[in-house]
Amino acid sequence: MQYSKYNHLCELKGDSHAYLLYNFLTGALVKLDEEHKRLYEGILETEGHDDVRAFLLKNGFLIDNFDELNYLLLGNKLTCTDSELLSVLIAPTLSCNFRCPYCFERHGSGMMDEKTQDAIIRFIEKSIQEHHHKQLFVYWFGGEPLLGIDIIDHMAQQLLSLAHKYGVSYTSAMSTNGYFLTPENMAILERAQVGRIQITLDGMKETNDATRVLANGEGSFDVIISNLRRMKTPIQIQIRSNLHKKNAEEFTQLKQLIDSIAAENGVNMSAYGAHMAKYEFNNENVDDMVLSMQEFSGVLKKNGIMGNSKANRARFAFCDAAKVYSYCFDEKGNMYKCWNDIGTPSRAYDNVFSAMETGLDLSSVNATAFLARSFPDDPECLACKVLPLCMGGCILKRVWEKQKTCSPVKYDMDDYVNKKYSLSVGADVADTGN
Repeated sequence: MQYSKYNHLCELKGDSHAYLLYNFLTGALVKLDEEHKRLYEGILETEGHDDVRAFLLKNGFLIDNFDELNYLLLGNKLTCTDSELLSVLIAPTLSCNFRCPYCFERHGSGMMDEKTQDAIIRFIEKSIQEHHHKQLFVYWFGGEPLLGIDIIDHMAQQLLSLAHKYGVSYTSAMSTNGYFLTPENMAILERAQVGRIQITLDGMKETNDATRVLANGEGSFDVIISNLRRMKTPIQIQIRSNLHKKNAEEFTQLKQLIDSIAAENGVNMSAYGAHMAKYEFNNENVDDMVLSMQEFSGVLKKNGIMGNSKANRARFAFCDAAKVYSYCFDEKGNMYKCWNDIGTPSRAYDNVFSAMETGLDLSSVNATAFLARSFPDDPECLACKVLPLCMGGCILKRVWEKQKTCSPVKYDMDDYVNKKYSLSVGADVADTGN
């Protein structure tokens, strides 16, 4: 019998005589007083206390004849090959009305034609028939997807019909810059059963308009805020703020604004902070803006934000790019594993037309780089206490750019565990959404 390598013990903030014990693999969290802390620390050398030992075993704080790393590896394999969920990202266009300096996309100008739309629908139907998926998740992406609102309207109705035909549950979400979220477009998205919309605002007006800039050089803040203020919708609205050195101080103010709009409208609307990253391709050089992950961790702590998602157990896969039954389509039907690669045809691994004609080809390095590298092999990652939470970080950065993207939690585990405890007792804690 031994302690789990994923245990973390820390003081409860504001109470020097209380402690929190958390396990990053199981998500188990327990508050300890001084006596039970000493009992936990000496349990391997102490006779008796069978009830305490049983509790620690049940919640993963102690392990007996159990290989935690192999369990994570098995969970990763099962998650990445699970056929229950079919996840599809569709970019009706790569055109965009914004020119954000940190954008990782090479914007195009065309719209997805009907032939490509129909091929994607047929691909999805064939996958449902062959693999008996029970869930279909559709994510609308771009470019700016609302430039292709008619395409979304048309395809969504076909996808909903497919889900009904085969008895498959249907969920949908969208990422948009928010500029075209008019009442008319919101009605179309509600009809398309989009359940969640992510919109990006990078601070208050002046700060946001320095990075969320229109193609004509004008700012976007006023129009987006106006769109948010007139929303009356059942769709969940998530405001993402890409935090960097020039806007991190404003996140609390932005969150307060979003919370006030949500209260006025009665809409499920919230804001979260995310890390603005430098990629192989950005519209401009953003070296002077990017926070190191350690700096980002400090910003999150200062603003009372959790350093990662609120999930209560190991995630097993960092993202959908690691999963076999997850597909990203651009407007020409090119297929990618990661949405960051969309718009770069050299990173596509197949095309929907050839996939329908001769079968899906996953042998390309553009597919195997993600599917075969879904579990990290870096010794530091494998020994890290927060591995179950981050699973090695972004695969694209790890494989293509040879960079390690550690979770911000790694740099302040005490803060993360204290926020998990705050959540457990009913406090409202924002997270990074990662």
